[in-house]
Amino acid sequence: MEEELGQLSGRYKQLLHVLAVVPVERLLPSDLFRRPGRPQKHRTLLARAFLAKMVLDIPTTTALVERLRSDQTLRHLCGWERGADVPSESTFSRAFAEFAESDLPGRLHAALIKEGYSEQLVGHISRDSTAIVAR
Repeated sequence: MEEELGQLSGRYKQLLHVLAVVPVERLLPSDLFRRPGRPQKHRTLLARAFLAKMVLDIPTTTALVERLRSDQTLRHLCGWERGADVPSESTFSRAFAEFAESDLPGRLHAALIKEGYSEQLVGHISRDSTAIVAR
């Protein structure tokens, strides 16, 4: 990837690692692609862009769209060739609603944990220090 895009910064390397580990394509609900009406923008690219938004700490969807249109490296990491190919903010909002409805973030998180800790036993202790009212 660095041969194609040049030297990547630490955040872009982190994003590339997350995109390589998280199976976005496998976890997208297949019924998103079979709805009647106008064809939808490619949801895989939108999901990758939302992952980039989290990794790069981009505060709003508007800022994400602006950054995708101006930042060639980020755009290529998400899968778009040209700035004009990046969908509008309303398309991102509709896709976000569909992802939330299908619990995509929860399933991505579970897949990431499963991938990262599949060979390890993870133990932890939870203690509740809430005061209990007694007589």
